[in-house]
Amino acid sequence: MGFDVELATKLATKALGASTSGVKLDTGDINAVAQYVMAVMAIGLDFVPVVGPLLSSLVVLIGAAVFPLHSKDIWNALHERIEHLVDDKIAQYHLKTLQGRISGLESNMESYTSVVNSYNKASGGAKTKQREALRQHHIAFLTVVRSAVPDFQLDDYAVQALPMFAHVANIHLSLLADGIKHGLDWGFTKDYIDDTLRPEFKKLTASKAALEQNSRLFVRSSEYSAYEFETLRQAIQDGEADGLSPEVLATWKEAFADMVAQPAALSRRANSNYPGYVKKIYLQGREKVQANPKDYPNWSTQKGGQEAGKSAALAQYDTTMVLSALNFAELWPYLSGESKASSTALKNVDREVFVGPIGRYADEVPWSASSPPPVTSRGDPITGIRVRAFDAVDGIQLKYGSSWGRLFGSKTGGEESEEDLKAHEVIDSVKLGAGQKVSQLSFHTNKTTYGPYGSKSYQSLESVNVTGYGLTSLYMTRYSAHVPPGIEGVFLGFRPLLFP
Repeated sequence: MGFDVELATKLATKALGASTSGVKLDTGDINAVAQYVMAVMAIGLDFVPVVGPLLSSLVVLIGAAVFPLHSKDIWNALHERIEHLVDDKIAQYHLKTLQGRISGLESNMESYTSVVNSYNKASGGAKTKQREALRQHHIAFLTVVRSAVPDFQLDDYAVQALPMFAHVANIHLSLLADGIKHGLDWGFTKDYIDDTLRPEFKKLTASKAALEQNSRLFVRSSEYSAYEFETLRQAIQDGEADGLSPEVLATWKEAFADMVAQPAALSRRANSNYPGYVKKIYLQGREKVQANPKDYPNWSTQKGGQEAGKSAALAQYDTTMVLSALNFAELWPYLSGESKASSTALKNVDREVFVGPIGRYADEVPWSASSPPPVTSRGDPITGIRVRAFDAVDGIQLKYGSSWGRLFGSKTGGEESEEDLKAHEVIDSVKLGAGQKVSQLSFHTNKTTYGPYGSKSYQSLESVNVTGYGLTSLYMTRYSAHVPPGIEGVFLGFRPLLFP
């Protein structure tokens, strides 16, 4: 499986431009943010061959992605979507704590990015001065992130906060990875890298079995806790003298106080590895998902409507968690560049996510309240569309590669329309109108629109898309030949565009 080199480079270059120009990425879509992060990780994991500034700092590019122009809206959306699906909000007092942490992380990211840019531009004696500033800022930022992590893991709100935790973990692990990769150039000693940064990275990304087999490898040296303690103390002193942002200094002082209280602790959950934690909390959250009839008003009162609504809520939960947490977790163990991503990890980040059912019933959906959809290998791309429709959609069939797939619905009902997709044409979204039947359907690609098929007058249309993903499958829930005949519901599968 390969990456789309052109798309990954384009996205990572936009993130680089935002980090160096100070003009933040303009996106209000959490799925678009996730796509930027995955593109940056592809660069960091050497899946995409690049040279130059894209390789200088992984965390700076991650920061450009997770703190875009409307970062407050992004971080709010991360928890609000899950809160809605589990019908349980984070308590206001704790939400304020998290918002304070996020604000502090953003301020640190801006300050750290500025120092990295200054270091990259400097030469001669100025380079030496900037190297020391970068060393101090890296250690200070790292201590701030460590101090923040436990607030995103509070048991009562762990599910709702999981996508936020995942982005904090992106920052934490990319800081460690940068230190491991570039620390010698930045003035770190080899011992500090080998005895502190590398063990911490391994502790936070290794499996439970690896931790048990190599317990001594993951113990942080108290000597280098003292080293970090002294570096942070000096960074605070120098920052005050240099007029550093009061908000950044406040986070450094808070982290310093935490080090005094717990000098050797990675976090209050020191025994949790990040990928395992994400997967555990994700599964716990699935048990809490509830369907809200307001999310599917056109068919909520129809027979089979509640069944479809419950399955659709689970699909939305799964898709949100895959894009904003699980995909990152698959790649975290490889960010340091010291091992290659496993075939299992790559298969998992290319997994198909689902939207729907839209309409009635949930027959044939490959997930349930107790089991997420299975991870399957990618098949041939969609190359053709065949729809039978009149007042409603009677039949749907998609062509994959050179072969037509399964026909859903009627072979004879309605009027048949057939279209062949052009080379490199991808279906980005599908518009549907559904009530008792799927009344209207159209396919929207990166080149044109096919349809609408079915009733031309249906008004309540739902646009189905997953930003950064393309349609890879479409299934029917149930067909009825009784008057009025037609397909009664569909669900759709999407896979990431970064993996052609």
